Amino acid sequence: AESQYKNLYYLPDLYYEGYGLAFYYDGEKITIPANQPTGTSFKKPLYVSQSSAIPSGVETTAKGIKIYTLGLKFHHEGGTVVGEFAETFYYSEDLVSYAIADYHGSYTLTGASLLGYPDAEMSVTITSGAEENTLLIRGIDYADSVKATFDPATSFLSIAPQVLPNFVYEDRNGQEQELDITLLTYVDTENEDEQISDTASLDFTFTMSGLLVLAPASEAVGYLLYSAAAGYMDGYVDLSLTPAPQAALKVAPKAAAKAVQQSGVASRPPVAKALSKAAVVKKQKCSQNNFAVQSKASAKVKQKRAAGQPLIF
Repeated sequence: AESQYKNLYYLPDLYYEGYGLAFYYDGEKITIPANQPTGTSFKKPLYVSQSSAIPSGVETTAKGIKIYTLGLKFHHEGGTVVGEFAETFYYSEDLVSYAIADYHGSYTLTGASLLGYPDAEMSVTITSGAEENTLLIRGIDYADSVKATFDPATSFLSIAPQVLPNFVYEDRNGQEQELDITLLTYVDTENEDEQISDTASLDFTFTMSGLLVLAPASEAVGYLLYSAAAGYMDGYVDLSLTPAPQAALKVAPKAAAKAVQQSGVASRPPVAKALSKAAVVKKQKCSQNNFAVQSKASAKVKQKRAAGQPLIF
């Protein structure tokens, strides 16, 4: 006789310690047994069954990662439905490795502003650099291009502080002007004198879902663009890059509408006069667990405006 446990999968301690979720997968179809206790309550104890409204299925990525999508219905013992959700889980039998070519493509860069501007949502592209194991990122506001390096040993994409090509714009008289731009990095530390760095790198890695996020051990957690002539131009923390559909390969124009505060100093201002500490969320969750407490968004950092007249584009 065929075992009743054939093709049975079990996710332990999913919603509460000692309470998991069982499902069957025969290579084509997912079946979720009904009335499984979750160990949690919403006025009454909650149970989970398979949703008839939300499909369940499995996809396999080019890297061999299996993406399990489970359509779940949460309900009370009497059948009263509390909610129906899709849970997503990632699984790979082998350690996933990446080559430099895996980083090529179009992305949406997001992050929380360090200077009180709206949060970032930039269309960027990553292409090969002129040297071995280098990449060029284009589309970041105020940056013609940013150089990144690829480490074959760790599969990390790293961005170090660097002098960028000058930012070219037209002033209100229609005259072409240039501003020097330096990319500095932001370090999550209580010591304000060490928050802005000209040595710490941003290290990015792929998640199993295909997002590019900061590696847990990344020394820096954000970046700032600084001009000796105009002060801090832009900057963000809590960075991530989401791959864009192949049809969306356009790079957004530079956001020259942001106000730039002119600095009266020839070098960047002291850290304490420019920024206060940002609260950065680093923790990532593989499962989109609807009953867990979600992480708070990164706190924005208010800019202490430098003295001087604004430079109007």
